[in-house]
Amino acid sequence: MNRTGRQRKPGRGRREEIADAALTLAFEAGPAAVSTSMIAQRLGITQPAIYKHYRSKREIWAAVGEEIACRIAANLARLDGLPHGPAEKIRIQVADHLRLIETIPALPEIVLLHERDAALLEMRNRVLEAMADFRARLVALVEEGIAQGEFSAGIDAEDAASLLMGLIQHLVLRMIISRRPAGLVAEAERLLPLLFHGLFPRRPPSGDQNRSQT
Repeated sequence: MNRTGRQRKPGRGRREEIADAALTLAFEAGPAAVSTSMIAQRLGITQPAIYKHYRSKREIWAAVGEEIACRIAANLARLDGLPHGPAEKIRIQVADHLRLIETIPALPEIVLLHERDAALLEMRNRVLEAMADFRARLVALVEEGIAQGEFSAGIDAEDAASLLMGLIQHLVLRMIISRRPAGLVAEAERLLPLLFHGLFPRRPPSGDQNRSQT
């Protein structure tokens, strides 16, 4: 314990707290508005205490970008061990990502950053790299579903992935406007069947099937 009676945080624990505080403030005020003084005030520590763990705000944003990218990659890696078919894996992939946004609601605003600040752009680019992998996995799952006959043969996998990304972006936009990140996964579970209806093979009506057998 230090002389104030407050337990001293180990280095890794304090680093994570600083990054988490930066992300929370990024959602509340926008990433460009976040300062080390705001982070220090949120955590109840001094600015020099922050610089014991990060040499600059640039390092904070770099750590944030890497953490987000690693969590996106971990969600994608989780799919590899699942026994489900492509459609169910797509559902899980979308739900996992929206669950991540519920936990880190600043993520969409980081992706949409257009600031000239080099530190923010580096963070955004790292996250965009991970999102490119996210979209590529959607394309691969649609292609796998087509090959297995789970999805219609005439579907364009790139178009299907764009529609799935569009669903995520629609829900995220609503969250940005409402400032309420809760409920994203539930909304996706409600809307995904509408997209899947266009992906699954069309079956002829039962009357047409009967006529084809006569």
